[in-house]
Amino acid sequence: MWVLECGIALWNAAGQAVRLVGSEKDITRRKQEEDLLRQHDARLEDLTAKLLAAQERERERLARELHDDFTQRLAVLAVDIGSLEQSFPSDTSLRDHLLRLRQTAGQLANDIHNFAYQLHPSLLEHLGLEAAIRDHVDEFGRRTGLAVQYVRRDIPRPLPIDTATCLYRVTQECLQNIHKHAEASEVLVRLLRTSKGLGVCIRDNGKGFSLNPAGLPSPGLGLLSMEERVQLMKGTFRIRTQLGKGTEVHAWVPLTDSIPEGAP
Repeated sequence: MWVLECGIALWNAAGQAVRLVGSEKDITRRKQEEDLLRQHDARLEDLTAKLLAAQERERERLARELHDDFTQRLAVLAVDIGSLEQSFPSDTSLRDHLLRLRQTAGQLANDIHNFAYQLHPSLLEHLGLEAAIRDHVDEFGRRTGLAVQYVRRDIPRPLPIDTATCLYRVTQECLQNIHKHAEASEVLVRLLRTSKGLGVCIRDNGKGFSLNPAGLPSPGLGLLSMEERVQLMKGTFRIRTQLGKGTEVHAWVPLTDSIPEGAP
């Protein structure tokens, strides 16, 4: 059994202990409940990790299928439409219509290719986190027209794929939230190594949002997903925001010693 013991000494004017008052309490049931709670938390964490891993595998499968199947079929369709254009050289109206169809098929193939890359960026596996984030930031700026600044410092190599995936998904989700909700014109993305480990910090000059009384943002699936990813890596996740003064997201993941990217 577990016992909680508490005691206090009573002292006289000469500074001598003259009495000891104490108590004992059986806390076996409380310790058993704490143990059950720890087991429950461990199972929940394991389930969350498996769900995120399954999500990444499904993203990879869908990306491969989109790239290898649908984009190829659309490319064949565009070629067939081009052949039809050549079959009716004198029918200007029909040729213009076929041209628009061919251009639409080409644009669809390009959109699907980009979507497949967002699902599972090949750069993350082949060239590492820094290259994948830099490429995503560049694409985000071109697509949205926002002024995006990217800063990197002392990025280690090689990085475990779980760590790289975690920070990449946090960056991806943050930028998507900024585009959808922030009404921002400027974004700063920083990928840094500090004493805390490796972190990504994303700041925008948008409208911000209110925190609840506990000092936390109202829960949303995107925020919960980011926080869960970081916590599974034993990292820290923090949001700073205020109405009319933008938002900052900080995600830090602990690291063992690694060689910075770009080092000889």
